[in-house]
Amino acid sequence: MRVYLKEGIKGDKENFKVVHHLETKSLTEYDDRFFKGMRVRCDSLEEGGLYIEIDDVLGAVPSSIADFVEFFSIQTTIYYVKEETLRDSGIYKLGAATGTVEKHGRPNEISLEIKIRGDNLEDVRNLYLKIRDGKIMPFDSWETKQAVSNLATNFIRKLTNRIFKKH
Repeated sequence: MRVYLKEGIKGDKENFKVVHHLETKSLTEYDDRFFKGMRVRCDSLEEGGLYIEIDDVLGAVPSSIADFVEFFSIQTTIYYVKEETLRDSGIYKLGAATGTVEKHGRPNEISLEIKIRGDNLEDVRNLYLKIRDGKIMPFDSWETKQAVSNLATNFIRKLTNRIFKKH
């Protein structure tokens, strides 16, 4: 689970530290970031959002960072899901948490990608657990057959009429 921190922590000179490294063998340079002694990572997918990784979805979030939390996120992939444990692709909602489930792979080798985000830790955790346990349905299912809009239908009808119009 990722705990995203407010952008303002960079200005907290007392608690936000950057340690610069230079690997002499490979001539590689990189920075490690720390906030209140915890390693902070940078996520390019969240436009450079800074986060602290919590190993366990049910793990404790340190109280020392509670005032600096922007939102919580869970991103995981479950590989080779059995038919009876497949979940519907779509958008799921629970309280202040929103998530998506996407299916990837071939038949008999389907994986589920689950992404959840919200500003309430319990809602994020509960939505994740309900999806895993199959105890919630998508708010917006991606499993339904796509409907053709009237605009597209009219366009196709006009185009067909022009192509096959008798002179």
